[in-house]
Amino acid sequence: MGLSSGDGLLWLLAHFIQLSSTATGYRTEVVLAPIYLLLSSQGKDISQRMGAGSPEDALENAAATEVNTTQARPLPDYIKTQLQSLVSTDSIKNLLNQLSE
Repeated sequence: MGLSSGDGLLWLLAHFIQLSSTATGYRTEVVLAPIYLLLSSQGKDISQRMGAGSPEDALENAAATEVNTTQARPLPDYIKTQLQSLVSTDSIKNLLNQLSE
C-alpha cells in the first residue's frame, strides 16, 4: 500500500496522533501542523467512514448481500480510536496547556 492511498494517509495520521500525544518539549505548531494537514486532506473520507460499522460487520454484510461499492468502508479500530482521542477531555486539556505556554 502506497503512502498516497487514503488508507495509508489515515494510518499515518493515526500513528502521528499517538506519537504526538506523548511528545514533550516540542513547539505546539510542530506537533499540530502535520495532524492538521492530514485531517484536512482526509476529512471527507474520515467523516464518511467514522459512523460505519466495524470491519467485521462490513464482511458479514458483504457476504449476506450484494456488495454496495458506494457504501463507506468502516475505519480500522486503531485509526478510529486515535481520531476519537483527539476529542477526549484529557487531550483537549493537554492541547490548551500547550497553547498557553
